[in-house]
Amino acid sequence: NEENAVATLVGRLMPSYCPDAYFIEERCYILPGKEVECLGEVSPDGSIRHVKIDSNGQLIEVKNVLAAVEIKCPFPSDEKITVHYKFPEYYVCQCLAEMRVLDTDRLIYVSYSAESTTFFQVNFSDELWEAIWNEVVDLYDKEKPTLLNKSRPTTHVLKNMIHDFVTTNTMFLGEFASVKMENSGHGQISEKWPLVFAFQDKDPKILFL
Repeated sequence: NEENAVATLVGRLMPSYCPDAYFIEERCYILPGKEVECLGEVSPDGSIRHVKIDSNGQLIEVKNVLAAVEIKCPFPSDEKITVHYKFPEYYVCQCLAEMRVLDTDRLIYVSYSAESTTFFQVNFSDELWEAIWNEVVDLYDKEKPTLLNKSRPTTHVLKNMIHDFVTTNTMFLGEFASVKMENSGHGQISEKWPLVFAFQDKDPKILFL
């Protein structure tokens, strides 16, 4: 359902939230350590950016990130809500890492179902990210990490910081009726970026890098 979540983001939220921007599908990014080449790996579902397109519809330039995008499609059950109405604390670390690798201070969190989709804006926190990353470095930035058999003293502090972060750094943007994506059949719109494709006929708003 991720493609439908993207269509809902582009068709429902972006026209009013950032009407001149485009959705870009992102790649995987590495978070390197000092001693370990790959200390972390994160793959944002996408980003919202301004781009420059010429009169022939060819992509000329992809500009800085306005916001990262993370999409979740909760599986409905009797025990779980269909979409999120509060930003889940257990996604904080992931979303902070995605903002970090994309060098942006904002993320749009998308919680999709076939009936409706909720959106949140998440704002970056240097203080929380530094605390989390310092913990990661202390534990894993070594050739032979030590297996933990009990909680560290910092665990409770980080949990409290994450709880406060959800209160102060996330904002519910709204709930919208979901839409389904339809492929326009368009091909490349850039020779420089051969994996960039448009998904709408006259005014492409969904791009793939």
